[in-house]
Amino acid sequence: MQCVGRRRARGRRARVAVLAVALLALLAVLGACTDQTESLSSSGLTKVRPTSTTTVPRAPTTVVTPVTSALPPLTDGSHWKPILNDGFGGTTLDASHWATCYYWSATTCTNASTHELELYTPQGVSLSDGELHLTARHEPATADDGTHFDYTSGMISSARPDRTMFSFRYGYVETRARIPAGAGFWAAFWLLPTSRLSLPEVDVFEIVGYQPNVVLEFTHWLAASGKQQFGNAAALSASVGAWHVYGLDWEPSSLTWYVDGRKVWTMNAPGAVPQQDMMLIADLAVGGPYATAPSAATAFPSAMRVDYVKVWQH
Repeated sequence: MQCVGRRRARGRRARVAVLAVALLALLAVLGACTDQTESLSSSGLTKVRPTSTTTVPRAPTTVVTPVTSALPPLTDGSHWKPILNDGFGGTTLDASHWATCYYWSATTCTNASTHELELYTPQGVSLSDGELHLTARHEPATADDGTHFDYTSGMISSARPDRTMFSFRYGYVETRARIPAGAGFWAAFWLLPTSRLSLPEVDVFEIVGYQPNVVLEFTHWLAASGKQQFGNAAALSASVGAWHVYGLDWEPSSLTWYVDGRKVWTMNAPGAVPQQDMMLIADLAVGGPYATAPSAATAFPSAMRVDYVKVWQH
């Protein structure tokens, strides 16, 4: 089936415009998102236009450097226990934790309302050398409803149509990933509620391929006045295509983002912190208003490579 809507407005999303002092490329990424957000239906995410105010991400003044592991909240003296530790060993995705589409489809899916160009397929997901590969390809594909696509890609979700395989409420979630550069790529690691509504939504990271050294973090929620969102941007100092560690410490009253062991943003505004169970999603989208279309220089196939996904709780 064709999946409608999605993130960044996707339920995954509302996006916001950037301050004039932000990087020009970052402006291009976020400028189209000033007033977009979405709601979720049983068949997928459907974006709507909110009338509520939003807060824009600041310019990426924080610069972080790559590390092989980063567990800053876990060293604060409090007791943490692991509840998920997937290092993607072997050659087969752990089906007890992950599906290869959004929870509304067991086969292929996409998000039409964000105008993305890819069809997510199981073939876009593979494991090798202790890594998860979400691979985008320039190849024809047809969705279950007959819609034709020029690109395929891969994603994982901790929920499928019949059940949620993994979820949590509060804790520290971390992944180590390597994001492909190139116009048209849009990588993300994010949380959606197990209620299967589009909000709240928390983005551990979003990175677009034409600005691969800028990592974006967002939180989206529904307030009495309408949909709300806050965002932040941090600059990565390493060369394009380097491995980075992305973490989120989700406490009952705050959200704190980490990149490569460094705290980059904390949010504790009323309503901004989810108070319900959330599922995990990682994906590599192609195209859409935030990533732009692939160019002649965009390399295919290209993969978002994931070393691990881990979650701890107090």
